[in-house]
Amino acid sequence: EKWELAKQVKKYPHFLNIQTAYDFYKDLVEMVELIRAKFEERPIWLKKHLQGVIQDKPSLCGTTLKYALPFVAYRIMKGPWIHSYCKYGVDPSSDPKYHIYQVEQFRMTTSPKTDAFKDYMPCPKEYVSNVDGDIDSRFYLTGKSIPWYSTYTMEVLMTEDNVRDIIQSSQLLEKCDPENGWFNELDTWKRKRIVKYVLDCLYQGITEFSQDKIKIYKNMPATKLFAQESNSIAKKRDLMALKTSNYTFDDNIDDENGDDFDEKLIGNLNLEESTFDDIINRIALQDPELAK
Repeated sequence: EKWELAKQVKKYPHFLNIQTAYDFYKDLVEMVELIRAKFEERPIWLKKHLQGVIQDKPSLCGTTLKYALPFVAYRIMKGPWIHSYCKYGVDPSSDPKYHIYQVEQFRMTTSPKTDAFKDYMPCPKEYVSNVDGDIDSRFYLTGKSIPWYSTYTMEVLMTEDNVRDIIQSSQLLEKCDPENGWFNELDTWKRKRIVKYVLDCLYQGITEFSQDKIKIYKNMPATKLFAQESNSIAKKRDLMALKTSNYTFDDNIDDENGDDFDEKLIGNLNLEESTFDDIINRIALQDPELAK
């Protein structure tokens, strides 16, 4: 509609008349103040989370939020906080307290079973948060329902008990790692495995998780039990998830974090064909107490 109007008057929509420009400027100033207040409460936001907290205002230039954000925060394009907006003056790699805002992305390749989650719907383009002034509860991973969005912060993952256990028990690094942020490699591996397993179960309509499988993930003693595979292979499979796994990393999104933890146990054990007992026996070689 706005482009049709622009063609008629032969001017860009931004400059159709002085009143339009003034109205947009007024809305922009108001939006900047609203956003600034939210970044005082939380220094790092995902735009999708923020959209439901602040009522956006459409204009001939597009959404006001889109233009207001750069006045308050900068967008992180890669690394552990990818696609986040960070308040100016804040460097999340400078202090371990920012680990709670680290981001992970999980993209499912199929639709969930509608008989198990009849009310499920992905996050709409426009919505109002069901939590006044804060992140909508439907973004959180609870283990009982499918989250709205495929990009997660540690904050929204911690509502699932098993994931929370891993995050809270993690020994944060003294220096931020460019790939894993404030978490070490082993804790990152454990967390990703559990999140992937939970999501895969949920998409199959399963809300009761195998405690034996989760125990293996939680108590993996060292990453040296694994030999890394290349990224191109790792993105296409997960050897320790359900055999009917439905999640993957979408090559069309800028997932700079990568997923270097899709590995397999070294030795003669093939996890694609092995049974649970085979895995336990292999772990017993490294840690007999854990295998019990």
